Amino acid sequence: MLHWRADATAGSDPRLPSSSVFPEMAAMGPIEVRVPHRLEPAEARRRIDRGIERAQSEFGDRVTRIEAAWQEDDRLGIEVEVMGMTITSDLAVEPGEIVVRLNLPGMARLFAGRIRSGIEEKLGGLLAAPA
Repeated sequence: MLHWRADATAGSDPRLPSSSVFPEMAAMGPIEVRVPHRLEPAEARRRIDRGIERAQSEFGDRVTRIEAAWQEDDRLGIEVEVMGMTITSDLAVEPGEIVVRLNLPGMARLFAGRIRSGIEEKLGGLLAAPA
């Protein structure tokens, strides 16, 4: 019989997977994705807003909830619920690049590479597209 302790972490209990076996699940900080752009900040924000609207309709069958709110002119807080997991992120519009910091829950870290490449592809295309 498997007993799961809420306070157990990978590597702290010999019955749980160690971070050397599943490095993707090791305690890590946020994942950071940087996407270059050549847009004025207002245009970058407009395109990001349009991309979020598109994502809600495009991924609505797989994503339970997408909430996004500009915290400041150049910072967007995003919360996405997918497959029962909540992913929070902070997007910063900086001169020459967009910086996305994602806080992925444990199991979502297994897909970190795929999530990163998806952001690079979708956001990169959104920012590079003609106006």
